[in-house]
Amino acid sequence: MVLGLVVGKAVGVSAATWLAVRLGIGVLPDGVRWSQVGGVAVVAGVGFTVALFVTGLSFDDPGLQDASKVGILVASTVAAVVGAVLLARTARGSEPEPRGQPAGSPGGSTSAGSSGSASPEAWRATASAASRAASSPPR
Repeated sequence: MVLGLVVGKAVGVSAATWLAVRLGIGVLPDGVRWSQVGGVAVVAGVGFTVALFVTGLSFDDPGLQDASKVGILVASTVAAVVGAVLLARTARGSEPEPRGQPAGSPGGSTSAGSSGSASPEAWRATASAASRAASSPPR
């Protein structure tokens, strides 16, 4: 359960975004970096409402329902913490990655950023870029 919500969502969202950009179906909005897409993809694992609903439909045994609910809440917490750490590290980076280049690829950034604490402006820029990435329709 934990791997499905945390790793599965991160891989799925990142892969779908990469594929859409690669095929020319969509582009990353200005100022959005691949490392930010990865951080937001991890945060996508926080969505536990449907998982809780499916658990109620799937298991008649209250013990199994309770164990599933604990697993879902643990996975959501892990996704939130890991996503926040990744986005915080991304906010510390000073140079945006070239558009269309995933981190670590030729021409893309290989590190998440420099050491030190992120300024409030960097946090706002990261949040704004993540919001634009989530709400922008493909061009």
